[in-house]
Amino acid sequence: MMNKLPISAFIVSKNEGHLLENCIKSVLFCDELIVVDLKSSDNTVEIAKKYGAKILSIEPLPVIEMIHQKHITEVKNNWVLITDPDEVTSPELAKEIHDDFISFNNSIEIGVVDVPLVYYFKSHQLKGTSWGGIKNRAYLIHKDRYVFTSNVHNGRFLKEGFIKHTIENTGKNHIHHYWMQGYKQIFEKHFRYLKNEGKSRFEQGFRTSFFTILQIPFHQFFNCYFKARGFKDGFTGVFLSLFRAWYFTAANIELYKYQRGVDKTELI
Repeated sequence: MMNKLPISAFIVSKNEGHLLENCIKSVLFCDELIVVDLKSSDNTVEIAKKYGAKILSIEPLPVIEMIHQKHITEVKNNWVLITDPDEVTSPELAKEIHDDFISFNNSIEIGVVDVPLVYYFKSHQLKGTSWGGIKNRAYLIHKDRYVFTSNVHNGRFLKEGFIKHTIENTGKNHIHHYWMQGYKQIFEKHFRYLKNEGKSRFEQGFRTSFFTILQIPFHQFFNCYFKARGFKDGFTGVFLSLFRAWYFTAANIELYKYQRGVDKTELI
């Protein structure tokens, strides 16, 4: 049993009680557990209470970035472990974080720790596509050295003057990210994202055109299926490559509509 570290694990859940327990059990080295419950109708709250988590019950918001922006200040520690119910931290990664935490905590420069991550679609570990292989993502964040915004997919970034520490993959020291449990879930989640994509992309400085939109589905499918070796995942690879082509096209259509609305407003 590892000693508890002054880290706040921050988990947002809506009807994911069937995943939440394994997630919590993998981060019990944190001395504070916070579960943000989005009015779940399953056993999410019961699971959180079982492990002594602090529960924040709030109304659902369109994207998780909005929740992080609004509620991250409620944690008691400077270091925050950002995870989701569908993520399980491997024992090897937990031990590495535990062993290295003193150096992170004593540093006046480190603002975020990136860790290796592997994606699963249903029960299939992805070998190819844009999600396959070993990825890295921000996992341990110093709340005073990071900026939280409501932008979809890119809502967090390191403040100027601080650095990122990356934990290198050694084989088993990663997060198991059980990303999507089925086809229905992936579409429900991304239709929700689309409602905010236009504004979010515009505020990040992206612009598009009708001609660009026409090219996107072909480029995205090629990159996902051929360049990122989506063919290694069989039918799942075909589906995810088509899905990525659709989503990026739809997101850029939303951006196009939003930027045209802004242009019209500026002309008035």
